[in-house]
Amino acid sequence: MIESLRAENKALKDENAELSQKVEWLMEQLRLLKKRQLGTSSEQSKEQLDGQLSFLFNEAEEYAAPPGPQKATQVAAHTRKQSGSVKDVVPDNIPVEVVEHQLSEEDRVCRSAER
Repeated sequence: MIESLRAENKALKDENAELSQKVEWLMEQLRLLKKRQLGTSSEQSKEQLDGQLSFLFNEAEEYAAPPGPQKATQVAAHTRKQSGSVKDVVPDNIPVEVVEHQLSEEDRVCRSAER
C-alpha cells in the first residue's frame, strides 16, 4: 500500500512539474504577444535616425537668430458682450406667438429603448 502511495505521489509531482512548465511557456507566449501588439513598433526611426534627419528639417532653426529676451505686450482689458436669445433679437413691435405641442403618453416613450 505504501509503495502505491509513493508511486502515485511521484506521478502527481511529475504531472505538477509538467503543468508548471506549460504554464511558464504560455505566460511567456502571452508576454511576447502583448509586447508585439502593444509594445514599441517599427516607428523607432525617429530615435535611430534622429541625427540623420535633424539637419533636413531644422534648417530654419539653424539659420534663425538665436532667441533673445522677448518683450511683453500688454493688451487692453475688455468685457465680452453677452449673446442674446431670440427674444432679445425680435423687436417689440412684432408680435410673438408661443405654440406648445403636447405629445401623448404613448409618443413620449422611445420605442427603441423598449427592446
